[in-house]
Amino acid sequence: MIEENVSSERKILLLSHYASYAMQDLLFEYFIKHKAILVTKINFPLLYLPFLKQIEITISEKGKTISFKKVASLLKPKPIAYFLQIIQLIYVVIASRYRYDVLIAQDSLLAMGGIFIRAVGKCKKVILYSHGTGKTRFDNKIFQIIYETVDKFIARQSDYNFVLSQEMVEVRKKQGIACDKVFWIPASIPLDSLSRKKAVNNKKIIFIGVLDARNGVCILPDVVASVKKKFPKVNLDIIGDGVFLDLLKTRTKTLGLRKNIHFLGRLNFKDYAANLTNYSIGIAPYEFSENNFTQITDPMKVRLYMSAGLPIVVTKNFTFSEEIRKNNLGFAVDYDAKSFSDKLIRLLSDNEFSNKMRARTLEYSKKYDLHVFYNKVFEKIL
Repeated sequence: MIEENVSSERKILLLSHYASYAMQDLLFEYFIKHKAILVTKINFPLLYLPFLKQIEITISEKGKTISFKKVASLLKPKPIAYFLQIIQLIYVVIASRYRYDVLIAQDSLLAMGGIFIRAVGKCKKVILYSHGTGKTRFDNKIFQIIYETVDKFIARQSDYNFVLSQEMVEVRKKQGIACDKVFWIPASIPLDSLSRKKAVNNKKIIFIGVLDARNGVCILPDVVASVKKKFPKVNLDIIGDGVFLDLLKTRTKTLGLRKNIHFLGRLNFKDYAANLTNYSIGIAPYEFSENNFTQITDPMKVRLYMSAGLPIVVTKNFTFSEEIRKNNLGFAVDYDAKSFSDKLIRLLSDNEFSNKMRARTLEYSKKYDLHVFYNKVFEKIL
């Protein structure tokens, strides 16, 4: 474990465009656990998924939350709204009485504000924490070129780079960033934060994630309809929200699946951490695209499934789906309802086979205990 005197003496600022429970929450919890003098988390609306309508600011001192407030923010048009968020970030930090040792920004746009904050002496170091680089983040080609240029510039100007995938390590190296400034920290969770059963015997499937095209959710009702022919009491719980929620509910009703598919909405990790391991299978039907930044990232849902020991059925041709296939932790299949349902039926038909795969997944996930990665990295750079 990181030495208490190293962690507790630090003041940390965490910045993110917020979609769901992910790295910024895990970092916040990590530094609270180690009773850092000060941890401030600022969540900005992610404009293509505006679950947040306002900026949220949470402040913790020595392990205890002392303040939470919301600040109004423009949501569209997107280019102007993103620019305004950077101005608001700079204003909020400069106007506060706090100075920080480390600023960790979830993407290059927020890290750009972080570079300015460092320049005026309100923080000492800036860390860019990259999910990936999206080739189609903006529809407008000019804005896309600006985004890619800014990403490269900010990555080189940051003191350190954290990346979610090994592929992004190579991207940063090609941008001229020294190896000792780039750290791979995969999407994962501390294993002691959830339950881990060695065996289950039910027909329960789980999907966790944003309900949008990139996450491939459109095929979920058809997948369940196909599995239902073999197992009438099959159950799919969907944790998440998004633009396709109404479409999925309509399709569920049309196919007569309201007793089989349950929409649980957006939940905090703590709301399902104890129950995730009770499912038989985790499903991850990403829609494959060469331009999708999922190609070079490490999705949280897959690591969540692994940590809970769930065999996984995922779309093939992604780096993480190849990892699942090669290590026999589940199945990587074509992105269509039949391919997914065939493998779900295979797992649900043979409980012994499924639980052996679960045992492998539980064992494999041990090397992705997030706090092990955090401890090693922060011992080096704090």
